[in-house]
Amino acid sequence: KGIPLLGKNPMGLTYHDQLGLLVQHQGSYAPDYTGGIDVVDVASYAVEQRVDDTASTGLIGSLVIASVDRGYYLSYGGWQNITLRAFNPTTCVVEDGAIAGLSGQDLRAIGIGPQGNLWIGDATSSKPGLRIINLADDSQTGFVATSLLPISLAFATR
Repeated sequence: KGIPLLGKNPMGLTYHDQLGLLVQHQGSYAPDYTGGIDVVDVASYAVEQRVDDTASTGLIGSLVIASVDRGYYLSYGGWQNITLRAFNPTTCVVEDGAIAGLSGQDLRAIGIGPQGNLWIGDATSSKPGLRIINLADDSQTGFVATSLLPISLAFATR
């Protein structure tokens, strides 16, 4: 048995114990594809769309959930035109504007590190690296330059 999702073209899954299973869809690759963020209730399998991919939200790329009322995603506006956006996964409200001024860049990865900071893989060829964002005030607190383009993040914990 499957769970019929509302969006098309699912690209990623994130689980949060208070929200459920969040499914990130990157739609718009075909005329009848819709994207966004669906939330699946893991007890009843009910599905609700929390964020739609519109002209104002952008295509929904990778996402992370920091808390029941704070999430972040990479908003795809075109090739190498990606913006870091914040949203409330409970109320479905997407904040206006970019977080930490990260807009119009080649952002490719997102994750929350073991110390509670948001890490962004920036593959902008002129200055690739990892950007570190403080979740308390959404300010950039660090940058780790890399010689290659970061395309994924993983954190090891003991």
